[in-house]
Amino acid sequence: MKKLLLTALSAVAMLQVGAQSKYKISGQIKNFEGKYIYLHKFTGTSDQLDSVLLKNGKFSFSVPVSNAEMIAISGTSKFSPAWKAFFMDTHDLTFTASGKSWADAVIKGSAANNIYNEWDAEWEAIRQDAGKLYKMLDSAGKLEDKSAGEALRKKGEDGFAALDQRMADAVTKIVDKYPNSPVSAYVIVDRYVNYPNTERAVKEYAKLGAQAKASFYGKKIEEYLAIEQKTAIGKTIELSLPDVNGKMVSLSDYKGKIVMVDFWASWCGPCRKENPNVVKAYKAFHDKGFEIVGVSLDDKKANWLKAIDADGLSWKHVSDLKGWKGEYVGKLGIRAVPTNFILDENGKIIAKNLRGEELYQKLEEIFN
Repeated sequence: MKKLLLTALSAVAMLQVGAQSKYKISGQIKNFEGKYIYLHKFTGTSDQLDSVLLKNGKFSFSVPVSNAEMIAISGTSKFSPAWKAFFMDTHDLTFTASGKSWADAVIKGSAANNIYNEWDAEWEAIRQDAGKLYKMLDSAGKLEDKSAGEALRKKGEDGFAALDQRMADAVTKIVDKYPNSPVSAYVIVDRYVNYPNTERAVKEYAKLGAQAKASFYGKKIEEYLAIEQKTAIGKTIELSLPDVNGKMVSLSDYKGKIVMVDFWASWCGPCRKENPNVVKAYKAFHDKGFEIVGVSLDDKKANWLKAIDADGLSWKHVSDLKGWKGEYVGKLGIRAVPTNFILDENGKIIAKNLRGEELYQKLEEIFN
């Protein structure tokens, strides 16, 4: 569940499919005179599509749209408080904002955005509650009384499990209510593709209507499910990367052992919070034949090595230090970290994306 806490505004750049017509955004922004306004569109090869100078508090953009898509208006070329993301469909719309923060900007003319607002209200409430649980887990790790810290940690983990179910219910609610809307497809992408959960993605995708499936987001789900077949249970994967000393390490080196391939990064908060659980599992089952190969998505070696040492990760680590551009990110369809695969003695996947107690229980099942 902790992986849920990243921003809800997420989309991987790829070429838009389908014919596009242009629709107009007419905007009015108070207290921002003489500055540039930027248009961002997340379904093309570049997220920044256009810019215009605000004159007399007004601006306008002509936006190519083929269905309904997530776009954003901002007061800088990058994310800032002067930023508002919303859905634009095949109608002209108006945008009204004021001051330095545009969180409460008013968008009129987009039925798709009304649906998005409905989803976003529920998602924001979940995010707020998740933030409280993060603080609880942080506090647990700082307590000198280890038993009290463990109890608080357990309470936080249980809270995240309940929040995960709440999130799943919210996704189901929006998809069931609006099966033909591209917004429903977007929600599936944002929750179950960008933070992979194949089982849930398949379940919710099956409910979508033709219009939603034909949208940019529907196509992304379809693409994701096709890639997932490469790393489905029972499939065999191979990987060969340099370790911390530059020596090449291959998964074939571990034939005959149970291996967890763990994709992570030093900058990944959920990864670092999960590492104590992974350390616990490694210590409990390593002598029985359990191995881990950590695959880092870092691009700076110093940060990578520092995190390995700080978190006490005593297993083998490999990386090409290319971050999200790494060779196996694309080959294995890695869309988020942490992501893990458990391989049997023959290198076949027998489980994936197990966390905390689920990981421990699976290893107990295997070795005991």
